[in-house]
Amino acid sequence: MYKISDIISTPVISLYEGEHIGIIYNIMFDYRQKKCNFACILNENDNIPRLIKFKDIFKIGNDCIFIKNLTCLDLETNCEKEMEENTNPINLKVYNLSCEFLGTSHDIIVDDNFRISQIVLNNGKIIERNDILNIGKSTIIVGSDVSIQKFKPVVKSIKIQNSPKKVMILSDFINSETNTQNKIITDFRFLIGRILSQDVIALNGEMIARKDSIVTKDIVNKASSYGKLVEIARYSKA
Repeated sequence: MYKISDIISTPVISLYEGEHIGIIYNIMFDYRQKKCNFACILNENDNIPRLIKFKDIFKIGNDCIFIKNLTCLDLETNCEKEMEENTNPINLKVYNLSCEFLGTSHDIIVDDNFRISQIVLNNGKIIERNDILNIGKSTIIVGSDVSIQKFKPVVKSIKIQNSPKKVMILSDFINSETNTQNKIITDFRFLIGRILSQDVIALNGEMIARKDSIVTKDIVNKASSYGKLVEIARYSKA
C-alpha cells in the first residue's frame, strides 16, 4: 500500500544513468479505472514537466523512487490528450447519493497495483474503493448500490440540414465564442492545505511563503509565477 501524500515530493532517480531526474509534484489518475496512471516530475534546473507511467516505475521507497532508465520519461507537452483524460482527486469535494456533503478528499491510499484502495477525507472518514461511484474533475460521488452506467448520456439522432440521413451525436463542451473544445489545464490544487517545512523565496529575494505556512491558492499562483512550484512541492507535507 502507498499513500499519495508520501509519494509527492519524493526524488526520482534513474537506475541505468544514475541520474537525479527531479521530484514528484503531481499524481494523475485514470478516474474511470480508479488507478494511478502518471507521475509528474519537475527538475529544479530546467523546470520542464515530465511524466512517467506508474507501470514503468521500478521501485518506490521511503526516500526515493527508482525508474529503470531515461527512456521511461516523456515531456508533459507530448501527453496533453492523456493528461486531459486523467485527474488528481486530492482536495475534491465528496458527496453521497443522498446529496450529503461528506468532506474533502485529503489523501489517497493505493494498492501495490496502484489502484485506489481508500480515499481519506479531511475529517478522518475513510471511503472504500467499492463505495466510489465516480471520480470527476472537481467532485467525488459515493454510492455503492448503483452503477454509473445508469447515468450515461443518451445518444440522440438528428437530421442534418439538406441531407436525408440522420447521424448519432453526443455533444461536447464547446466554447460558444471560439467554437473550440475547452482544454483542461493541469493545476496544482493538491498542494493546497499542505504545510511548508521551510521558507520559499524568489530569486529576487521576495518572500513567497514562510515556514509553517499553510499552502493556499494564492501561494500556489505566486510560486508558479516565480517558477518555484518545485520548492512548494518539495518542502510541503500533508
